[in-house]
This record gives sequence, structure tokens and C-alpha cells, in this order.
Amino acid sequence: GLGLVLGGAIGNLIDRIFRDPAPLRGHVVDFISVGWWPVFNVADSCLVAGVIVVAVAVLRNIDFDGSRVSGKDEADG
Repeated sequence: GLGLVLGGAIGNLIDRIFRDPAPLRGHVVDFISVGWWPVFNVADSCLVAGVIVVAVAVLRNIDFDGSRVSGKDEADG
């Protein structure tokens, strides 16, 4: 999840830095159009998917190593 968020953010940041009209004033290129949904790009999709993965992990009390965190473990330390 964190890799998806970082990858999407870096992808959009690279577009902002190196695209026209000028350095640090560039435009992010959105090229995927589904019709009824706003136009987006792969980096946007990665950001959304990463946030969903992290949110689900937080709601299910899953730690970074994949183990579940129980309420008793949090109280102990």
C-alpha cells in the first residue's frame, strides 16, 4: 500500500517538474477516460489503490509485518 502511494506521488511529481510549460509548473497528463468518470492516469490509480490498501490494513489492525495487532498488545507497550 505504501509503495503504491509513493509510486503514484512520485509519478505525478515527475510530471509536474519536467513537463511543459516550464520546470516546476508542468501539467500532469491524464489519459484514461472511462466516460462517466473523470479523466485520470496510472499514478492517480496507484494513489487511490494504495490509500484503500492502507485504510483496510488500519481498520483490520494489521501491522507492517502482516501480523495482527490485538488490543492486549497495544495496552502492554
